[in-house]
Amino acid sequence: MRHILLALDGSDQAEKALDLASDLARKSGAELLLLHVLSDKQLSESERRMAEVEYLDELASAADIAGVLKERDPRAAAQRLLRGSSALTHRFRDTLGRRLMEMASRKAKQSGVGAIQTLVEDGDPAETIVRVAGERGADMIVMGTRGLGAAKGLLMGSVSHKVAQLAPCTCVTVK
Repeated sequence: MRHILLALDGSDQAEKALDLASDLARKSGAELLLLHVLSDKQLSESERRMAEVEYLDELASAADIAGVLKERDPRAAAQRLLRGSSALTHRFRDTLGRRLMEMASRKAKQSGVGAIQTLVEDGDPAETIVRVAGERGADMIVMGTRGLGAAKGLLMGSVSHKVAQLAPCTCVTVK
């Protein structure tokens, strides 16, 4: 094994997948490619609250630079824009994704992985994971499974199931 692709989404299962992928990469001497795919869905209520509390200054600054503020208080404007602006939503998710990659990379290095690359991409999660695996010559894809359950997974289809069906290499899902 020379290349292991690890898809991360910030879930508990992805954290377990990071441990497994790091162990496999360390033992085999493989390069570990950490991938996060940005969601294009509207912010959930918990994401919106996190953006307002933890990233508001950064988002207010971005809104001010873009010249879209019509209110005197940039923080209030950022809160309003977060509810409807796809550009700020994307920026928030990109910031979160990059921080997730930094933390995962740091953890993988601490566990003894020698070669690590990080990548944050836009797109459909399953299609992007499969595409990147093919482009990078991944020998294995490791990812967490969110546990949608049989009925919901059957109706909606899970990312891990789609990846397993379409991937050009071995796929390992971690619960």
